[in-house]
Amino acid sequence: MRVAIEEGLSNVRRAVEARGWQAVPLDEARRAAVDAIVCTGQDDDIFGDESLEVDVPVIQAQGLTAEEVLRRLEREPRQGRA
Repeated sequence: MRVAIEEGLSNVRRAVEARGWQAVPLDEARRAAVDAIVCTGQDDDIFGDESLEVDVPVIQAQGLTAEEVLRRLEREPRQGRA
């Protein structure tokens, strides 16, 4: 699984990588085929473009532990990816 993670969520990044998944910076989510996006939840417009729509789950990590974020990532459908 490839997960785009917003800057400032280093605990989530470490947990994702420990699970054997690939973590990429959020600004690469548009270019890379990601399975999910994890953001802080502090900014409603995570890409700086309100018209941008993403076709992957977006998980707001605010108030969640890294383990809770991982559980949500595991439950989310992966849009046809294996």
